Amino acid sequence: MKRQSILLFLLATITLGEFACRINFVHKPRRISRKPVIYLYAPSETTVNVKLKVDGEFLITEPAYNNGWNVIAHSDGTVTNIADGKHFPYLYWEAAMKFQCRFETGYVIPGDSAEFLLRKILPETGLQGKEINDFIEYWLPDLSRNEFNLVTFPLEEYEKKAKMIITPQPDQILRVFMAFKSIPERTTIPAPTFSEFSRTGFHVVEWGGVDMDLAHEELQ
Repeated sequence: MKRQSILLFLLATITLGEFACRINFVHKPRRISRKPVIYLYAPSETTVNVKLKVDGEFLITEPAYNNGWNVIAHSDGTVTNIADGKHFPYLYWEAAMKFQCRFETGYVIPGDSAEFLLRKILPETGLQGKEINDFIEYWLPDLSRNEFNLVTFPLEEYEKKAKMIITPQPDQILRVFMAFKSIPERTTIPAPTFSEFSRTGFHVVEWGGVDMDLAHEELQ
């Protein structure tokens, strides 16, 4: 009877273990789309509505999203929130999303030279001036912590998870989204190519990113 009980216990343990493995295999952890910021560059003061269809849930929005942002856009990319008259340097949001991407093209960025390399790479994406400075100020501490970072810009995957609708429709939109993960040593990866971005008329620039090593649950 004792041996039979032990066998039953072992079978139950194996079955539960297999079930747990299956759950872990199909589970896609939610990752934070961190600090996407949106600059609205209007030739003259323009009332603009911005909506995001995010495959996940918002964690932070500034100003408050309220089913969309209604703002006055200025020529320097800053905005005035119509609801309360407050001025913001950009629209800011973060969301938890089930995000996956492939590292088929990109860069290897050592942590100790991250700023130097970002200042070479980011102009190729179309970012410039304060956009680059804001990007580096936010992401440099994360990249510097890793010995090596594998970095990619998965625009296609990102746009499937975070669709942006702007009224009136901009003449040009630039979305730059960086995904990165820590790697133990240097590797080789083809460099990406970026389309040229024209800053004419009413144009919009957004940048953000995600640390693929971190799930939303780990950031709580």
